[in-house]
Amino acid sequence: MQSEIRAAVIGAGYWGMNVVRVLQHTAGIWPTCVCDVRPEALQEVKRQYPHVALHPFWEQAIEDKHVDAVVVATPPATHYALARAALCAGKHVWVEKPLALQYAHGRELVALAHERRRTLFVDETFLYDPLVQHARAMIAAGALGKVHHLSLERTGMGRIRRDSNVWWNSAPHDLSILRYVLDAPVVRLSAAGHAFLQAGIEDVVWASLQLDHDISALVYLNWVFPTKKASLTVIGEHGLLEYEGRFGNRVLTRYEYRLGRAAVPSAEARGQANLLPVKRNDVAEVLHGGPTEPLALACAAFRDSIVTGLPAPSGGEYSLQTLAVLDAGARSLTQQGQWLSPGDLTSL
Repeated sequence: MQSEIRAAVIGAGYWGMNVVRVLQHTAGIWPTCVCDVRPEALQEVKRQYPHVALHPFWEQAIEDKHVDAVVVATPPATHYALARAALCAGKHVWVEKPLALQYAHGRELVALAHERRRTLFVDETFLYDPLVQHARAMIAAGALGKVHHLSLERTGMGRIRRDSNVWWNSAPHDLSILRYVLDAPVVRLSAAGHAFLQAGIEDVVWASLQLDHDISALVYLNWVFPTKKASLTVIGEHGLLEYEGRFGNRVLTRYEYRLGRAAVPSAEARGQANLLPVKRNDVAEVLHGGPTEPLALACAAFRDSIVTGLPAPSGGEYSLQTLAVLDAGARSLTQQGQWLSPGDLTSL
């Protein structure tokens, strides 16, 4: 068993620096070097972590025989090429979401990792939030009854990307959560949006999804919004779940409800005949997020997957299912909301 996994982080942007910070405190894995083409980014790494080696070119990290694992924390369009190069060099690979921008490229990476017997891990951070794991367990145990509908929102005024749209940057979180909490694959979806801020780069997208077992879902993403949300709502036949995943405000609330039956109204109650009575609507359980951030749990899961050889919840083979939905949604977006099936991609 490896006692210390030596990791190189490619990309010293907002999230790459978060990964470096957390890896510093994750037993059994250690960031030995950071790569970034921007001198000012490397200077900031040097200021915070003087013991970490710095490289301006990613090839230096991938070719380093003393590096065991590579973290790809760069823009989405670069994920496939960098992950492929790292796997070909015999490294374990962590890829910031999404795995790739095409399903075929993701499938190639999964096959390559299997062939080289290397871990391929996608940073679907929310899957490591104990609250999301608890939601998954409650749904599986039937706490809500049959699930009817899910609503997922990711909004806020903040990081507006210039290289890819809100679908590729935000939807991976929501679609990975959807895949994880439900045993119901997406059958088809329709995505539409608008590019208000930059031509050709949608900053608002909404998608309707139809899942197996007659479950529906709605995903709403917006980069320019007055309130910051990272929410999931699950509606079942007699229970509801509400999850807020913002890192400083994580909470999971379970509601119980019961509807009455519509009765034939009396003469004096005819005005209420069009209402279905709500007999019960109560908060049954409230769970708050603990002090450990989900990214720390994700880093530990990456380490464990390398050591044991067992896939993590966001292992490449699982994330490939998310990528199929992402790719289908991106195609639907270019076709003005045409309903498409992720299965059409997986069967190619």
